[in-house]
Amino acid sequence: MDEFFGWLIVGLCIIAAALFFFGQPLQFPTDTGNATTTTTTIPAIPEQHVFFVGPRDITIWRSVEVGELNVSYASDEVKESVAEKHLFNGLMFGSNKLEISSDVDTKNLVGCYISFDVEKTNNYGALGIKLNGNLINVSRFSTGRHKMLVNKSLVKRSNKIEFIPASSSWKIWAPTVYDLKDVEFVCQGLHSKSSKFSFTIYENEFNNLAGNQGRLVLDLTEHKGELRINLNGHEIFHGPTKAYDTIHFDQRYLKTGDNAIEFVSEVDSLFQGDARLIFYYNTTRENVAEKAFSLSNDEYDALENEPASVTFNITNILTGGGFSLTIQDAEGVVHQLVYDAIREGNLTYSFNNTHCTPGYNIVRIKSVDDGAFYLKDFEVKIKNV
Repeated sequence: MDEFFGWLIVGLCIIAAALFFFGQPLQFPTDTGNATTTTTTIPAIPEQHVFFVGPRDITIWRSVEVGELNVSYASDEVKESVAEKHLFNGLMFGSNKLEISSDVDTKNLVGCYISFDVEKTNNYGALGIKLNGNLINVSRFSTGRHKMLVNKSLVKRSNKIEFIPASSSWKIWAPTVYDLKDVEFVCQGLHSKSSKFSFTIYENEFNNLAGNQGRLVLDLTEHKGELRINLNGHEIFHGPTKAYDTIHFDQRYLKTGDNAIEFVSEVDSLFQGDARLIFYYNTTRENVAEKAFSLSNDEYDALENEPASVTFNITNILTGGGFSLTIQDAEGVVHQLVYDAIREGNLTYSFNNTHCTPGYNIVRIKSVDDGAFYLKDFEVKIKNV
């Protein structure tokens, strides 16, 4: 038994030495080609290195940069004030009055009021208050703060407010006196600021709209309150948003030609930022098989006597028709090699240095007459390379 194991160990050592000096790793063929298909969506590929050539219906999208939003709906005040005024009126002393002018946006007007402090008075006469010639109050005001609302119907775009003391009449020894402080005419309004944008939908896009759902992407730096969005007069959103938000809308609200989207904020709301509208439609894209090859100057010269070839195998014909085989040279010139009918099997086409240039060249296989097919084993074979 010990002798058996001894010979076994010797045999294993001999095998190991033979592998070390004479053995080589197994070599597998590799495809270092650069074949591609210029398609947006790649069809199902039944096996490796198979490419689809021909027209294919796909769904794509277009993104419309709506623009920069700046919408708000907030209250503000217009205030005209006088710090202090000494008013008097008497037979022996003469008289004076206080006048205040104010411009008001009456379209968004909520309401107005007048307020003032009577710091000192002798109440010998009343104090009358007028707005645009209309007497809105007359009274013997006591010292202290006074405030009165103003009927909105009396307010104009340009206004004049007057404080007029009455005469002390028979009290000839002294005039009526009102010392006023912090006199204010205040109007409050709600101001809405909306953003409206227009964009174009072309006829071929509209006629091929895909599905019913588009997207509106918001990227907001300010998003306070509630936002209302109208697309061609149809409300597609109403409510609060996040800083980055996606709103889905019904693409049936789109129309051919000019479209309008409007952003409107609700009361006490503010929205600022950017928006993009994305809609989807169907189109036909042509899938092309491509393969690149490079030539040195010597290799290019050799093609004059030793033509190269393009080979491929058409494995599955979906739609009959034809195909074209072209080479685009390094200078961008396209050389036509052949037009041929689509047929299954291995195909080979030769070319020489009149169809290419030194440098980077591209072989393309395109369908003709709406032909559609699969191909594999797409190669450019150059002798002596």
